[in-house]
Amino acid sequence: MRITIVLAAVVLVQTAAAQTPVADLATPASYAQHFTVMSTAGKHGESTRWTTPEGVRMGRESIVLRGQVFELDSASHVGADGMLDRVTVRGVTPNGDAAETFNIGGGTATWKSPVDGSSAPYKAPAMYIAFGGPVDLVADLA
Repeated sequence: MRITIVLAAVVLVQTAAAQTPVADLATPASYAQHFTVMSTAGKHGESTRWTTPEGVRMGRESIVLRGQVFELDSASHVGADGMLDRVTVRGVTPNGDAAETFNIGGGTATWKSPVDGSSAPYKAPAMYIAFGGPVDLVADLA
């Protein structure tokens, strides 16, 4: 099986779009895996991950690092080929709105992130690596 990587550019830019308010971000399920984000300086925040009964992988992070606030959530789904076929990231980072989407439909992969957006034919399994979002989006990459 050949895997092609579709990678969003790694450049930081602010966006002018309205971000999702923290109160509207996902609330972790009672059965979610819970992680503490720490360094030698102490606790910086929390990250959780869980899968809904419908098979949607969810992530939620709340981090304050050197005064920079990250409040994020994500919803993703793995398609029949084992690759992500849907990703939505919402929330705020020190650079502004964290909004990001990725979708495969009708043989086309389409994405939009704070740094780029485009589409490409999707004919064989290909990996999408999100520009941002909670660590859950990349936690299981091998």
